[in-house]
Amino acid sequence: DVEVTIFFIDIRAFGKGFEELYSRSREEGVLFIRGRPGQIKEKTITNNLIVNVENINTGTILSEEFELVVLSIGVEGSSESIPFPIAKDSNGFYIEAHPKLRPVDTPTDGIFIAGGAESPKDIRETVTQASAAAGRCRNLLSKEEFHVEPLYAFVDTDKCTSCGTCVSRCPYGAISVDIEKKTPARIIPVLCKGCGTCAADCPTNAITMTNFTDTMILRQIDIALRENASEKVLIFACNWCSYAGADLAGTSRIQ
Repeated sequence: DVEVTIFFIDIRAFGKGFEELYSRSREEGVLFIRGRPGQIKEKTITNNLIVNVENINTGTILSEEFELVVLSIGVEGSSESIPFPIAKDSNGFYIEAHPKLRPVDTPTDGIFIAGGAESPKDIRETVTQASAAAGRCRNLLSKEEFHVEPLYAFVDTDKCTSCGTCVSRCPYGAISVDIEKKTPARIIPVLCKGCGTCAADCPTNAITMTNFTDTMILRQIDIALRENASEKVLIFACNWCSYAGADLAGTSRIQ
C-alpha cells in the first residue's frame, strides 16, 4: 500500500468530474494538507526525504518523512524546434490560428497542434483536442485540391533592391531572394499568410498586400467616415493579435 500526502495552497476542481475525483481520492486515503513546504532535507540513515511544512489550517509546523517527493512546477513549452515555420508565444507554446474559430490549426496551412504543444492541459482536454486535430487532417487528406486564402504579399520588382530584409523578417519562410545575383524577392503565395511584416519592414516600400493596398484602405476610411464621422472611432487592428483580442472582448461583453 502507498500512503499519499498532497500539500497544497488552493484546490480548484473546475472541470467536469474533477470534484468527484477529488472526493474519491480523499475517500481512498489520500491526505490533503494545506500549506507550502518550506524545506526538504535528506535523512542520512534511510535516504528518505524530510519535508518541513506549516499546516495553515491548524497553524502547526509539521515534519513529515517520505520515500518519494514529487514537486509540482510550472509547465514550459518545449525548447526543441520543428522544421516548419510555426510561431510560439512568450512561454514557448505554439500559437493557434484563432482561439475560437481554428483552435487546432496553425497559421501554416496543413499543420495542426494539440495537447501540451499548445498549452498545459489535462488528459481529457488533450484527447479532445487531439481528436479535433485528427479530424482536421482527415478533411484535408480527403480533398484532391487544396485552396488557400487569397491574402498574400506581392513584390514590385522595379522597387526591390534585393536587400534581403524581407527574408529575415518573414515568420513563415515564404520569401526567397538571391542577394548575390540581385534578383528581386520572390514570395510563395501558398506559404504566405498575409501578416504584413515584410511590407512594414521593406526599406523601399516594394511589398504590398493583396486586398490591402494603400488606395483600398484609404477608400475604406472615406466610406466608413462618410456619415457622422465625429461620432465614430476607427481602429486599425492586426488580424493575428489585436483584432482577435477586440473580438473576444466584444463577445465577452467587456466595456
